[in-house]
Amino acid sequence: MNATHRLLLATFCLASIAASANPPPRFPAGAVWHQNIASAPLHPNSTSMINTLVGLGGWGNGNKFQIDFSLQTYPEAAPGTPMRTIVPHAGSGEYYSPDCEPLPASMPVPADAAFEGQSGLSCDNDNEDCHLLVRQGNLLYELYSGNYSGGVLNARCLAIWKLNAVYPPE
Repeated sequence: MNATHRLLLATFCLASIAASANPPPRFPAGAVWHQNIASAPLHPNSTSMINTLVGLGGWGNGNKFQIDFSLQTYPEAAPGTPMRTIVPHAGSGEYYSPDCEPLPASMPVPADAAFEGQSGLSCDNDNEDCHLLVRQGNLLYELYSGNYSGGVLNARCLAIWKLNAVYPPE
């Protein structure tokens, strides 16, 4: 085996190990997130919803729907990771009840946690989404429009997803 073949084999082995070492959070195979919707019918109000978005200026980015890759997911918060209390949004007192977890609530926050697109736990809520995603065991904590101050997280929403649950489609 020449040096090139050995290098390719080593690279393949390392990539295979890295790909299987720490899988991202996954929902069960029967979850709605895994359904193929390529040939599903449009929602009856689809045209109206799209026209409303267009009338309001579109998606805000040249009318392209895209994934935001600035979201950081903490794939596994270690046992003993400090739990932080969630309180309604600091400036407005808003909290999206009943769609979010009832308060008081808490979530694990690793020492190196950072909000979406940020380097720490401070975020410009007027111009950013300020998500924080942390997995611990079979739970995925999704915080929206958050900031950290005085030992608590203020947010507009906390959703806790059970990664082993099959949620209904609606």
